[in-house]
Amino acid sequence: MKGAVQTGSAMATTGGIDENAGEIRSRIMDHLAFLDKVPLHLIPADEEKQIARDALTLLAQH
Repeated sequence: MKGAVQTGSAMATTGGIDENAGEIRSRIMDHLAFLDKVPLHLIPADEEKQIARDALTLLAQH
């Protein structure tokens, strides 16, 4: 799998794992240690707002 990650790559997390689950995020990164400690970017997300937008889009199609 490491071959799929190019030099200069980074990891990104978002949502619940990003904002509320530091222990889980840490365990995930431990399992990805073979990636030679690529930078991790934490991206805040408003998942509820996005779900509402997607629902409105789907409702508008019918």
